[in-house]
Amino acid sequence: MKRMGVVPGIPDLHIPYTNGEFLSLYVELKAGSNRSTAVQVEVQEELIMAGNMVVEINSFDEFKQLVDGYMKNVKK
Repeated sequence: MKRMGVVPGIPDLHIPYTNGEFLSLYVELKAGSNRSTAVQVEVQEELIMAGNMVVEINSFDEFKQLVDGYMKNVKK
């Protein structure tokens, strides 16, 4: 994956729209009881400090609710 340009720790999905509160939304997808690694947590904290929303999601329903809620305030 590194050869493809993937940076370790960057969340799986990025929605590059500001919603008035956050610059953009990053989503880390997890299955079952998996949790973010130390590298992922470090990157997530940096993204939060830069004004982004970062969320770890375990199901499609959670993802849909998150994105629907986030996008309600996006200026179109």
